[in-house]
Amino acid sequence: MSKKYILENGVYVNPALKEIAYKDGSEEKLLKMFEVLPENYEITDLVRYIEDWPTRYHLSIERRNIIDAIFEILQNKKRVLELGGGLGAISSYLIEKFEEVDIVEGSYLRAKVNALRLSKQKNRKASFRIFCDDIVSFEYPDNYYDIVFLIGVLEYIPFFQKNHANPLEIIQNYLQKVLRTLKDDGILVLAIENKFGAKYLAGCKEDHNNRYFSSIIGYPFPSPITFSYAEFQEVFENLGVQNVQFYFPFEDYKLPMLFIKDCEEFYKLKPSGLFRGNFKDYSNQRLYLYSDSLFVENLIQSSEISHFANSFLIVAGKSNRINLDTSWIVRKYWNYSDKSFHNHFLTEIFKNREEEVLVKREKILYSLDEDKRTKITKFIKGKSLYIQFLKEIFGGFNVEKIKELLDKYLLFVKNEFSSEKSKNLENIHNIVLARDAIDATLWNIIEDSNKNLHIIDNKWSFSKKISLDFLLFRNFYNLYPEIVPYFSELTKEAFIISLMKIYDKFYDYDKFLRHEKLEIKFQKSLMR
Repeated sequence: MSKKYILENGVYVNPALKEIAYKDGSEEKLLKMFEVLPENYEITDLVRYIEDWPTRYHLSIERRNIIDAIFEILQNKKRVLELGGGLGAISSYLIEKFEEVDIVEGSYLRAKVNALRLSKQKNRKASFRIFCDDIVSFEYPDNYYDIVFLIGVLEYIPFFQKNHANPLEIIQNYLQKVLRTLKDDGILVLAIENKFGAKYLAGCKEDHNNRYFSSIIGYPFPSPITFSYAEFQEVFENLGVQNVQFYFPFEDYKLPMLFIKDCEEFYKLKPSGLFRGNFKDYSNQRLYLYSDSLFVENLIQSSEISHFANSFLIVAGKSNRINLDTSWIVRKYWNYSDKSFHNHFLTEIFKNREEEVLVKREKILYSLDEDKRTKITKFIKGKSLYIQFLKEIFGGFNVEKIKELLDKYLLFVKNEFSSEKSKNLENIHNIVLARDAIDATLWNIIEDSNKNLHIIDNKWSFSKKISLDFLLFRNFYNLYPEIVPYFSELTKEAFIISLMKIYDKFYDYDKFLRHEKLEIKFQKSLMR
C-alpha cells in the first residue's frame, strides 16, 4: 500500500483521514467494558452486558448468524476483508473462522473498540489488521482477498458522496472497485435492507432515517438508501457478475433467526408458519396495520417473498465455477441472546441425495463436551395450525370456527400424548398428557392435504406430566403478545379466559394464575 498508516491502540490510522462522524452512543460504554474484560473472554460472556438496542446490536450472538448460515460455502477461504467493521460484531466471528482478516472502519473510536475486543477474545484463529480509513478511498490491492464482507454498509455509500449521481450508479461503481480486490475465485458477501421490505410496508419506521414509509416512496429527502431485489439484479448484471445467490434473512440481517434460500425448491415447498411474531421497530414507534405473520405467510404462499423480504443476504462469485449454493433450503436458529445462555437449537429443511425433503434439528454447540442431539424427520407439506388460528382471530373472532379448529387440535394431542383415546373433550383439565406434550403447540403442528395432523417440532419436555387444559392455555398465553397490538383494549387475562371458557365455563382468574405460574416454571426450566 502506498498510504502511510500510523499504528495507534492496535489500529492502523490514515493520518489524512477526515473521520466519518458516525456514532450510536454505545462506543464509550463498550470501550470501558472491553477494557475491564479479562483476556480470553468467551463470546457468551458478553450477553450479560446487553441492556438496550445498541448493545444488543453489537454484542448479541444473533449477529453472527448472518455469516454462520452460509459458512459452508466460505469455509475453504483464508484471507478476508470486512468493510465497515464497526464495533466488531461480525469481526469477532471472522477471526474465529479465517486465517487472515483485514478490517476497514471509518471511525477511529469504533476501530479502537474493535481492536481491543478482538485482541482479548478467546478462540482467535486469524491474524488481523484494523485500518481506520474511508472505505471508498481505501487502496484495494488487486486480486488479493478470498472474500469481501459488506454487512450493513452499502446503504451509506451514496449518502456520504458529495456529488448527486444516481445512487445505483454510485454503488455499482463502488462494487466494481471491490470486485477487483477479489481473487479470481473470490466471493462478495453483502447484507442490506430491502427498500420494499415487509416490515416497512407493515408500519415499521425506516431503519436509517426513522420515518414511516420513506423507502417505499423513494427516499424524497437525504438519507442512507437501500435498494430492491430487481435493482440488485440489475447492478450485478451491469457488472457482468452472473453467479449471484440471494438469501432472505428474517426478521432482517441485523438479528437474523430465519434464512430462506432464493431457489426453486423453496417456491415449490412453500413451508407454512415459518415466521412467527411481529416485526421489531428499533425506534419502538411502529404502526400496527395487520398481522405480520399472516403477511409473511401470504408472501411465501404467493411466491413473492423475494420482492418483499425485509433484508437481503447476497453472495456473488467472481467466477461462475464457484458454488454459492448452501445444502439447506431453509435454516432457522433458536439462539436468542439473553441473560441466561442456554438451550440453543438449529433447524434446517434440506434435500438428501435421494431428493427427499427432510428436516434436521440439532443443538447448537458452544462446548465440545455437549451432546449435539441431532434429529432428522421428513418434511410435511401443509398448513400450520398456528396460521389457521391467526386467520380466525383476525378474521372476525368467530367462536364457532375457533372451536372447530381447537377441537381438531385437542383431539389430536390427546390421542398422541395420553391413554384416553375417546373423542370426548369434556373436563379437559382432567386429561393427563405425557411430559413431552408441552411442545405440541399450534405453531408446531401441520395439517396436510388429507387433513391429517403432524407434529413438526418437539424440542422440549417438562419435569412432570401436564393437563390438556394447561397445554391449551400455553398456546393462548404465548400468542397473546403477538395479537394484543391489534386488539389493544383486550387484556391478557380477558383474552385467555374468554378462549378457555370455550371448554371450561367455570374457568376464572384463579385458574389463570395457576396456569401462569406453571408456564413461568416451565420457561425457567429452559434457562438452566
